Amino acid sequence: MLGVNDHNVAVGFYTDAAGVTHGYTYTIATKTFSANIDDPFAVGNTTAAAINNAGKVAGFYTNAAGNFNGFLFDPVTDMFTTLDAAGAMDTSLLGLNHNGEAVGFAVDMAGAMHGIVCSVTALTCTQFDDPAGIGTTTFTASTTSARSSTSM
Repeated sequence: MLGVNDHNVAVGFYTDAAGVTHGYTYTIATKTFSANIDDPFAVGNTTAAAINNAGKVAGFYTNAAGNFNGFLFDPVTDMFTTLDAAGAMDTSLLGLNHNGEAVGFAVDMAGAMHGIVCSVTALTCTQFDDPAGIGTTTFTASTTSARSSTSM
């Protein structure tokens, strides 16, 4: 499992016999798994990496060209939204808070990795590089207080 929210619902992925990954949620209290979370634009792999307190999921999937696209999934509406950093060859979303921000990394056309902070409402991402790690920066979590009433 890769992420867990304040309601003890976790997200992760498994690999099936054909080598394809599928995302899921797991409710810790009842020890139950959801149906697969598979982005409809995925050609093969979908990885669920983060979940916020509203139950919305962020992650990444493989597209037809073999590159990664970031996604947001709303289980209430059963809607997937692709969220990629502008000009990126690959985007992976790895963290999601309930204030409308997702984080992860984007790989540019030269192969350099940049940390990203994305607005899930504006569907835009801003790239950041640690000064000591230019081209190798990744953000892996985005959390806020459970007391916040703002939701994505």
